[in-house]
Amino acid sequence: MRTISWAIIFSIFSIDFILANSSYASIDYELKESRKCSSVFSYFEKKYGLPANSLHAISLHETAKKHSRHNIVLVWPWTVMNNKEGKSYHFRTQNEAIRYVRMQFMMGNNNIDVGCMQINLKHHPEAFSSLNQAFSPRSNIAYGAYFLSENRKKLGSMEKAIGRYHSATEHLAAKYRYNVDKINQS
Repeated sequence: MRTISWAIIFSIFSIDFILANSSYASIDYELKESRKCSSVFSYFEKKYGLPANSLHAISLHETAKKHSRHNIVLVWPWTVMNNKEGKSYHFRTQNEAIRYVRMQFMMGNNNIDVGCMQINLKHHPEAFSSLNQAFSPRSNIAYGAYFLSENRKKLGSMEKAIGRYHSATEHLAAKYRYNVDKINQS
């Protein structure tokens, strides 16, 4: 469960777009890394006919990382959710995240969500050919957009698809839909 307040996320969602497109992003490491996700969302939303900002809202809900110096929250490509522990980790680099996931695999844990869209490697074993591909922001978002689009086709609505992105259990899906919608509306 995320502990970041919705008021912060409300301001961050807008700030993330502004800062990611500014020259400041080129000199701020965290903004630059976040942009690896945020610069790709609209392409895949258009490709799959998804509502604007839907992927960004899901990613922000899944990977929200507080900036180390500024009062903003960013999407973070090097996020790993260890579902066995129920804990998310924000690594500084892709290599650190991959090293952690490999260590988890060696310990027998493959119930891990990775990358910009937090794709679960246990439930989507065919999604990526390697961990490098799983953490590639473009590949990760492409799969997340595809999965969301397929859920919309099967379930008949975007709202249900967003819930199913997280869980097939209705009360968990409903809570997730509500949280993502709140982010998206901001």
